Amino acid sequence: KIESLNEEQLPVAQLAKAMSGGALSHGALYGNIFHVRVGERDSNNVAYTSSSLCPHQDLAYYESPPGMQLLHCVAMGEAVIGGESTLIDALAAAYRLREVRPESFECLVRCPATFVKQRAGASMTYRRPHIVLAEDGSSDSGEMMENEIVAVHWSPPFEGPVMLPPGDIDRYYEAYSDFERILDVAVTSEECDE
Repeated sequence: KIESLNEEQLPVAQLAKAMSGGALSHGALYGNIFHVRVGERDSNNVAYTSSSLCPHQDLAYYESPPGMQLLHCVAMGEAVIGGESTLIDALAAAYRLREVRPESFECLVRCPATFVKQRAGASMTYRRPHIVLAEDGSSDSGEMMENEIVAVHWSPPFEGPVMLPPGDIDRYYEAYSDFERILDVAVTSEECDE
């Protein structure tokens, strides 16, 4: 039975080590294997609850977040409701935003968001734009906006205060809303717990 295996023996751990060359990274907060067990007392993570989550990326508050995470369900009790994971192509969404709302795209490229993790034993903050473009040395901002999109950082549950000049705030929130609608039009704010 898979439940009787230690962490090193779990297929997901073996696969991750094979893909990474033998070492796992980013285990400081949750360990190399993050066990989600709904209903744990005194939990410090929404993953331990049955609450739904809006689309997000984990660990956006790291300077260098992991390029890949592997999810593996070991056991699913008969009484468990939920637990589904939905993957969204955030790069495709960013390309779509550039196509339909170029001014919002430019705003999310230029204005950094603040990503925060605050809990006992952890105090992490990192600022970066939601959309990152490849650098080509161009000084023309209009031309730069056509560069390849190389990263998207989206994590509403872990966003801290917006630290922008007052004149950029309204435009930022408009752009943020435009992108959020493209990422998942089926999820409304009422369906997500943040």
